[in-house]
Amino acid sequence: MSKLIDKKVIPISSKRQITIPIKFFRALDFDSEVECIFTGEEIILKPSSKESGYFAQEILNELVDSGYKGDELKKEFAKRSKEVKPAVKKLLKDVSQYTKESMKNYKDETEDIFGTEEK
Repeated sequence: MSKLIDKKVIPISSKRQITIPIKFFRALDFDSEVECIFTGEEIILKPSSKESGYFAQEILNELVDSGYKGDELKKEFAKRSKEVKPAVKKLLKDVSQYTKESMKNYKDETEDIFGTEEK
């Protein structure tokens, strides 16, 4: 079982609104939106990121299908979610490098076929 690091009971307003405690808000670097994920047993609030919405659902589905529940589900979801952004950044870097190399090769091939422009 995972160790509970911090817990705070917060009220829910008559409009179903809650206030995130400032230390949690700052620790997670929230901005103007949060992702709200319902697992069937609990609600997880996490910083919103446009690229992670699809991945979050895929990660959650995989974990639930693998039998994760409760604190283990939360811990593994947090771990895997943190891995998405670096993986996407690496993928984009790799694609960029591949594109640069491909364009250089393309330029070399066109020069071989058509020659270079003489001034």
